[in-house]
Amino acid sequence: MVVSNTLQNLRLDIQGSTIGAQSGSEPVERVITLQNRGPDVATLELWFEPTDAQASALLQWGLFDKSDTELILSPDERIDVTLSFLIPLQAEPGFYSYEICARSLQYPNEEIRRPQQLQVLPSAQEVRLRNEPKVTVDPATDSTHPQVLQAGETLTLTVTVENPSRRTDRFFLHCPDLDADWYSVIYPENTAIASGQLSFTDGLELNPGETGEIRCQIHPPRHAPAGQYFPTLRLQSKVRPELMLLRVAYFTLVVNDLLQANLVPNAQTLPDPDLCFRMVLVNQGNIQRQLGLNAWDVERLLQYRFQPGEVTLEPGEEAIAVLTAHPRRWWHRIWRLRDRNVDFEVLIENRLPQPEIDGDDISSQPALPHPLPIGKVLYKAQRRWLFRLLLLLFGLGTTFAVIWVIWEFFIWRPR
Repeated sequence: MVVSNTLQNLRLDIQGSTIGAQSGSEPVERVITLQNRGPDVATLELWFEPTDAQASALLQWGLFDKSDTELILSPDERIDVTLSFLIPLQAEPGFYSYEICARSLQYPNEEIRRPQQLQVLPSAQEVRLRNEPKVTVDPATDSTHPQVLQAGETLTLTVTVENPSRRTDRFFLHCPDLDADWYSVIYPENTAIASGQLSFTDGLELNPGETGEIRCQIHPPRHAPAGQYFPTLRLQSKVRPELMLLRVAYFTLVVNDLLQANLVPNAQTLPDPDLCFRMVLVNQGNIQRQLGLNAWDVERLLQYRFQPGEVTLEPGEEAIAVLTAHPRRWWHRIWRLRDRNVDFEVLIENRLPQPEIDGDDISSQPALPHPLPIGKVLYKAQRRWLFRLLLLLFGLGTTFAVIWVIWEFFIWRPR
């Protein structure tokens, strides 16, 4: 799946087009923007790879205008690199698929791969171009004007295909960068089977000169991570299987920071060896949450402890933290004359800021539940200790009295 690097430390954007390049003409250029969004100085490595045997010729045609020694970026620094293709006259017309790749030693888990395509036309390019299918995508998007989606929303793209060739062809649409449950492809209804009955075809069949539409519905899961996405739309011909037309759709999933927090049960009794509360946290948003947990009461009568004291939640994940409460002063554990209700409030603190989505330099804090959970401890009186003390004193007094009587009347004799 292609996910924007706005949630990562490296960012790569590509401008320019390599569709319809003529052999023997001026070099075709792609401008690649690299940005280090991480906290460390990054040493970048930039290269491109052919994806099939025919495209291996690109290794001889392509050249970057900057070397690896120039790709050392400080935090928040960006640089433009130009990739030039000098197409020789003897180049075979067709589509050359390749990937532009970037990685950094400082961020080994963030290798970026962007699928691209170079179309080489023969010298008689007008004739060739008229026979190539024409593809447009509505709404049109790019890296600076992506479609904005809320969590759970669907992006509907209409792909219009024109068949200018002299042969009937069938076209198929795929989105290889997205998981199967992220998108649906809907081909036109077929009414030729029987009058009044509709059926869906498995492709878009077009006669020479005809134009048709394919609908692609992108419906990310509700807890899909927030960020910028740029999946590739791949249109393939049945008559010419080697023909694959690529388009890119850009969309942004905005941040959903919904967090649910429940305290179970709401009240407990102290002293109780099994006294504990369960704090149930559910991340119903689409960003990672790292939370610190604590609790307090106004009169500072009890001491509270969460286990664990810090919780990390991925989108859609649930976690439980156990809260225990004990008297803050040791003598309250054995001596208290009356019952008392202690109301306390759970404190939740963000340990991670909200991720940057639209390129803002200032990250805000994700929202927390409001109001915060409130619990109650019934602080029972401790009178048994007083009764035991009086009983002990009475017993000691009785024992000393018996010893005195025995000593006075049976043991000690005055001379």
